[in-house]
Amino acid sequence: MLSDRPSLVVDGLADLLILSAAEAAALRPLSAHLPSALVVVTAGIDGSTASGIDVDGMHVAAPTLDAPATDTTGAGDAYAAVLIELAHLGTWSPPPAELERAMTSASELGAAVS
Repeated sequence: MLSDRPSLVVDGLADLLILSAAEAAALRPLSAHLPSALVVVTAGIDGSTASGIDVDGMHVAAPTLDAPATDTTGAGDAYAAVLIELAHLGTWSPPPAELERAMTSASELGAAVS
C-alpha cells in the first residue's frame, strides 16, 4: 500500500496527476507530498474536478451523451491525452480559464470514444 511508504513520493515529482475518484481517495494521505501538482479527479458521467496550483475544486461537468455509453474503454486515455497536450504545449501552470477549456474538451473527447 502506498500510504505505508511515503518515501516513494518526492516533492515536485509530478506536475499533473489524473486520477479516478477511487485513486484520489486512496492517495489523499500523500497529497501533502505533492504541493506543486495539479490534481484532476475524473468521475465519469459526474465530470471532473481540478485542485492545486491556481485552482481549488474547479468542477467541469461531463457532456450529455446522445445515447448511453456502451463501452468506456479508452475514455480515460482520451481525457488524459487532452490534458497532457495542454501540459506539453501550453504554459505550465495553465490559467484557470485555459484549464477549464481543456477539461471540457477532454470530457467531450472521452465521451466521444464511449
